[in-house]
Amino acid sequence: MGTGQPTLLEVDGLPDAEAPDIDQPLLSVLEAYLEDLISAQVTIHGRTYDAHGVPQRSTTVPALEQEGDDPVIAVLATRNAAVDDAFAMVARLTERHGLPDGWIVASTVDSWQGQTNTLTVAVHPLSGASGPDAFNSAFGRLAVTCTRATHGLLLVSRAGLDELLDNAPAVPGTPLGEPGTVELPRQTHRRILQTFARATQVV
Repeated sequence: MGTGQPTLLEVDGLPDAEAPDIDQPLLSVLEAYLEDLISAQVTIHGRTYDAHGVPQRSTTVPALEQEGDDPVIAVLATRNAAVDDAFAMVARLTERHGLPDGWIVASTVDSWQGQTNTLTVAVHPLSGASGPDAFNSAFGRLAVTCTRATHGLLLVSRAGLDELLDNAPAVPGTPLGEPGTVELPRQTHRRILQTFARATQVV
């Protein structure tokens, strides 16, 4: 993640989730990673730019001393039920580490549009789904997830995204209404996943 390349972590061997948007086993893995990240006392390297986009001075700030209105870590999910669990996780981390108010936050992806943060940790909208639908496969929602961070993005999911997209039916027609059969939305999701560094954790 320190390279700036987005990272997808797929977790295999988890107990079954109550529902795609109520997945405490996956959030427990995510909480453990955030626990380690906060305990490691990481630093944030940044650079300022002038009005023409020319790089100016560089900065190095311990993450816990980061100033400004933007959160250091934003935990994003697509559905309200998952965000409720993420809020509880954020509250636990804030209390355990004595974090400043707003240093780490949780939100739905839709509510986070127009806002930025240093590091984004997000649950992939297709995680645990039985197949793409009009809600979880919306590209705009996934794009918002992938573009909020200024330094790094970690996307977590249950294992099986590739298989889910392989088995998803093609969608007839195209976004412009021409006749025929195309691969949307699975094709676009595949292309997005190809930009990620990927890892699998077996628990």
